[in-house]
Amino acid sequence: MVLQPNYAKRVDNENAPPTAHVNAKTLASRLRSTLHDASRRRRARTSGAASTPKYLAQQAKRRSTKSKSPTGPIRFTITSTPVTPPPADVEMKDAEPLPSSSKTSPKSIPVILPRELVRPDFCEVSKDAIRAVDPELVDTDPEYIREQLEEFGPSMLNVLSTVKASLTSSLLPKELTIVVQDLTSVLPTHMVAVYGHAPKTQTQRRTKVTLLPVHSLVFAAHCSKLPPFPPTLAPPEQKLGSQELTVPVWPLCLPSPQLYPQLAAYLYNKRTDLVLQTLLPCPPPPTLELDPSLIVPFATKLSGTFTVHALLQHQLMVHGMWQNVCALGIFDDLLWDTLDLAWQILLTALAIATGNASLMIEQPSEGPSQST
Repeated sequence: MVLQPNYAKRVDNENAPPTAHVNAKTLASRLRSTLHDASRRRRARTSGAASTPKYLAQQAKRRSTKSKSPTGPIRFTITSTPVTPPPADVEMKDAEPLPSSSKTSPKSIPVILPRELVRPDFCEVSKDAIRAVDPELVDTDPEYIREQLEEFGPSMLNVLSTVKASLTSSLLPKELTIVVQDLTSVLPTHMVAVYGHAPKTQTQRRTKVTLLPVHSLVFAAHCSKLPPFPPTLAPPEQKLGSQELTVPVWPLCLPSPQLYPQLAAYLYNKRTDLVLQTLLPCPPPPTLELDPSLIVPFATKLSGTFTVHALLQHQLMVHGMWQNVCALGIFDDLLWDTLDLAWQILLTALAIATGNASLMIEQPSEGPSQST
């Protein structure tokens, strides 16, 4: 235990009774109170949410962007690097020439990438998903729920990072007892068992599954393609110190399960800068998201710093994140803009690195010559 001086905190009302610490129960009640008040205020005008001006503007923007996009994918040719086997620990002897059949040479591999990531048509989250979390919120505007969650999201994410869980069996349970160390915010409601599709060539029967804690309301308010969460078990009475509780386990299959933690974190903290840091091989300039003129210089830097194979790996990460967003049905404009930006940066860097800069960088047109 570390003792810290408190003389700097003395104020005129230092003899007043101490203020109670804001614990998980208090914060959760505050969140519910905020949302339920909104439900009563907005219930009469949320039945036509699908035809709101904001929805129509989003759809019009996507159609306009799609119609103006250049047609056709981007085609590159990259050279594979031959793999040299490590030297074996054998007795020294005179070198012998390798037979011609064992010689390996670089191969040219064609790579075809879409010029832009396709955005699916907007679809709002279902009322059934919201009802499964809290029936009193079923008529609340989902956009308002998302706005209110932005205030509580960071603290809720901090709580998830302190959750400890252990399996006693190799079989996936329907419920799991977890221990929460941080009780300053809303306790998690479920554990998701994240896994990916097994490859067709996979001969093993076991599938890698990662168990991660979540708050069902965060996902129900953002993911339009998720079915309703299973019912939450009654939480135990709040106590001091760590909290032990039993939560349902919910399987979640994703195209790129390894990128789930970064996507889930965004739903809580709405930090697009952290998403970019995940998808790009090095941190971008701080003002890149606000200044498109920095894209080409930054892409040029990437093309000269990283190999084509490294750039392609990060391009595949962006594609994997895009697949997860589509699979979950997340329609967050800032997230989509961030994915588009990362895709454009890496595509431009690949074009420069492979000698095809003109595919992504518009060349200045030559004006008519002036006669003297």
